Amino acid sequence: MSGYECPVCGVPQAEADHLANHVAFAAMLDDADHEDWLDAHAPDWNELSPAELGEVVVEYAPASDVEFEEGDHAHAEQHFAQEGGYGRDDLGGDEQAIVEEAMELTREMREDGEE
Repeated sequence: MSGYECPVCGVPQAEADHLANHVAFAAMLDDADHEDWLDAHAPDWNELSPAELGEVVVEYAPASDVEFEEGDHAHAEQHFAQEGGYGRDDLGGDEQAIVEEAMELTREMREDGEE
């Protein structure tokens, strides 16, 4: 299953709603490029559901070369993290601790969902 590339930074996402979440979260985290893109292409983006925003974003998103397996949403994130890209600046101590805790909680939630 092919997905989409972010029209702003090229990060591959498996589904339209994942792409919508990526663009919106980046904008909310003060990434001016993502926020400017949303303001230009979906001015009411902060009022839309992920599915609604996904419909808008995929109109401008190129297809991804990354092949996703059904239910495999981590592959592209891991692939992109290895290559660097959006959000890959060095983090300070507190920021790094928060990211590590979030990653651990996400891993635990995924494991709990498999049981």
